[in-house]
Amino acid sequence: MVRGEQRKRLYGAVTEQQQLERIGLYYTALWNDPNLAQESGTLKFEYLQHITGAKVQVLEYTIPTGQVKGSVDFSIIGSNYIHKGRVLAWRLTYKRDGEVIASEQSYLWE
Repeated sequence: MVRGEQRKRLYGAVTEQQQLERIGLYYTALWNDPNLAQESGTLKFEYLQHITGAKVQVLEYTIPTGQVKGSVDFSIIGSNYIHKGRVLAWRLTYKRDGEVIASEQSYLWE
């Protein structure tokens, strides 16, 4: 992590336990879609972790109607990160009205 980003994520964590709860990986997704003025959208973050093997974990964020641009953080932190390990592969999918508009994935995603 870049030093400034690390300070931002750990800001306010005073005790060692609070810091452990914030240690992990953070993925930031940005969107800018003028069509969201009339419709809602969904960002779906799928990932594989070291301990879980081939089991796909899923995090979703629903973009409310009218929010044309913005960002969201998908975080794998705390006990989820400590006990299940690092993220090995990931895929981010952007859908509007159930239709896939865009998708990005890591090199290791199949």
